[in-house]
Amino acid sequence: MMLKGDNLIDVFRKTAEDLSKDLMRVESVVGIIFHGGLTRGYADRFSDIDIDVIIEKEDNDVRESIYGIASQHSRRTGLDIDLSVLSLRHFLEKEFDDSAKWDYSRAIVRYDPKGIIQKILTEKIAIRREELVKRIVENSLYLQWYCCPVNEEELSISEAWISRGDPVSAHYALNHSIELMLNLLYALNRRHTPPAKWRVFYSYKLPWKPKMYEKLLKDALRVEDFSYEDLKRRLSALRKLADDIMHKAEVETGIRVEDFLKYYVTNILKIRNIPF
Repeated sequence: MMLKGDNLIDVFRKTAEDLSKDLMRVESVVGIIFHGGLTRGYADRFSDIDIDVIIEKEDNDVRESIYGIASQHSRRTGLDIDLSVLSLRHFLEKEFDDSAKWDYSRAIVRYDPKGIIQKILTEKIAIRREELVKRIVENSLYLQWYCCPVNEEELSISEAWISRGDPVSAHYALNHSIELMLNLLYALNRRHTPPAKWRVFYSYKLPWKPKMYEKLLKDALRVEDFSYEDLKRRLSALRKLADDIMHKAEVETGIRVEDFLKYYVTNILKIRNIPF
């Protein structure tokens, strides 16, 4: 799927390059990172220029000078520049959530004269086996609880809200199921999960997807009314997606779906001596 509208990426990249050349002249600057729209290859009037500038050590005078340079370029071009200035120590210690890791996995290290910025970034965005299995198991379990129980005779959380007399909450719970499914889909592709605004769009580009993915996703997302019948229609689409996804989850983890809860309790929560 292609994005519509005028792609201003060439204008954005030229501004970023011009700004970087000025920033490289600042003696304390040891790294410049492009991320966001600059590296996705698409920018429009809703976009901004995302740049991280790494300085050797914390220095308010240097920080203000860098922001001043960026402000000049922003006024000259009329483009929003989202610039962060981090000391090397702060950058090294900074914790990235999964959405940030997705963003930085596409980043371009524009300036790195000492060769240390790329090494730090590579370490931060690495996906380790233990982390991957944890993501798959956690999202699988919650997906089972919210919409797709392994035992088909059990009511899901979405269906429970119908019994409680609140169909709006039932459909909302199903919406959350779709979020869980998307999180799981990225994990199964060994990818970090994008921010919410990009999550559906980039899911179309994943190497592995369930059969009839786009059609079933649209069916699951569409709400015609807040009736139980419409909930069942949406559940049917989501459960077809979940069937393929759960099979893939077993293949990727080497754990049977029926044993996910045991793995979660003993290996993630690290609670022992519970009979299963």
